[in-house]
Amino acid sequence: MPKQRTETPVEGGPLARSTSSGQALDFIFHPRSVAVAGASPPQPGFGGIGAGFVIALKEMGLPAVYPVNPHHEE
Repeated sequence: MPKQRTETPVEGGPLARSTSSGQALDFIFHPRSVAVAGASPPQPGFGGIGAGFVIALKEMGLPAVYPVNPHHEE
């Protein structure tokens, strides 16, 4: 016996919170802040890939960019 599909999402299921306005993915495409893990300060002769990401994200206009590296101080 084949299962029947329903147009009504199951309460608490993955489609129960979906919105037609696209707000469900807003936190991915319009973040309030971003952390860059492993970012290190630029060094002579080497720009530092993490530092490049931090600079690029700031230039893109993100409101808050946090470089994170436990081996470096602020």
